[in-house]
Amino acid sequence: MNINNFMLNPKCHKWKGAAYISTGHLLPCCWCDTIHPKAKQQFVDLGFFYEDLKLENNDTIEDILMSDVWINFHRMLYERPEDAPYVCKKN
Repeated sequence: MNINNFMLNPKCHKWKGAAYISTGHLLPCCWCDTIHPKAKQQFVDLGFFYEDLKLENNDTIEDILMSDVWINFHRMLYERPEDAPYVCKKN
């Protein structure tokens, strides 16, 4: 596969909604809430588990979805899909 032609068709941009997980955070979809340590670490590294992104620390869900972490994630899916988490590429 030529990495320059690699594209994703993210389901989270079309019909799959965000997932509220037991830590109190939102993730782009339920597939991202994995018990596999390496897969979870990718979302930790992207910033999804920052304390200030917990639902209880925000007034609205939109505050979270419009955060730099979320905007940068969705931008990455289109502009740098080769850097996307494994679970996004797989599903």
